[in-house]
Amino acid sequence: MSIGSINRTQAPTQTRPAAPPPARPQVQGGDRFTPSQPADSGIYDRRTLQAAGAGPAYANDPTLDHNRQVCDPNLSNQPLVAEGGRWNGSSILNAQSQLDTVGTDQASQQSRCGASSVLAGAVMAGPEATARVAERLGAGSQNPEETARLNAVRDRLLNGTATHADLSTLQDVAYNRYNTDGQSGLTTAEMTAMQRGLAGNVEFDAVGNTSTDSGDRAVPRQGHVVEESGRTLDRIDGLRNGQSFSLGVDTDNDGQFNHWVQVGRDQDGNTYTYDPYPAGNQPHISRPDPNGNVGPYERYTEAEMGQQAGGNYGRVNIIGGGTTSF
Repeated sequence: MSIGSINRTQAPTQTRPAAPPPARPQVQGGDRFTPSQPADSGIYDRRTLQAAGAGPAYANDPTLDHNRQVCDPNLSNQPLVAEGGRWNGSSILNAQSQLDTVGTDQASQQSRCGASSVLAGAVMAGPEATARVAERLGAGSQNPEETARLNAVRDRLLNGTATHADLSTLQDVAYNRYNTDGQSGLTTAEMTAMQRGLAGNVEFDAVGNTSTDSGDRAVPRQGHVVEESGRTLDRIDGLRNGQSFSLGVDTDNDGQFNHWVQVGRDQDGNTYTYDPYPAGNQPHISRPDPNGNVGPYERYTEAEMGQQAGGNYGRVNIIGGGTTSF
């Protein structure tokens, strides 16, 4: 779909602050696991705009250690819960890419950025939230053996014995479940269906809403939002603890988005981006630069890696689906 019409929009009125916004208060009482209810899978129009392709072009040797992100044969069996029973979403995700060393298909690993990003939103929300994703995947399976395997992952997440291999399993199953067109990567429609099936709640932008206080935007329909970076900063500012959304980025500089990352606010009220594909000398989790400089977080959220709009407008952000809570 052409997005050339956005070239008549106003320039963003919100710019990157010199320091991150104050932390939102933590959710009182924390998350508690409650069994999920059957979800409406949602039916959306097919889209031909592809997301992941053959994998981001900027990635280099994934066997190298990139600031604590590690893909090695020993990682898969490492527990997610640190010594003392602590769950730290950032530490877990800095060691968890979409690539795996054991157990899952290579083609899935190269293309499952969308599923890995959505799952990351649950990981940042806590073990109970991640367990609910495992349970929802199991409830939606038509294979009893797969259901039992996913429910076992759920149980390990709840009792503190889950490993990185378990997260790779969830990535793999989610990607294969929602990759309905057989093409590599997930389209915005497939991302939307996955969010509807795996998240506890999805908040979509109103269809036809074409203006905000920070400028104009285009919302063709639920599941695919084209917006200026100022609007994305507003979107991030409005996130509650544990909420996140999927952002399409252009990693090979051809003007079209080909990769999914997750943008969210963790349980401590701090914002983050998660890129599931190993990038040289860059951790998977990025935070706003405290000195107001441009780092990975800013490059993602401020549309430096956004899709090229029509005319001379520049780059815009692509939002796949809605704001998710697990």
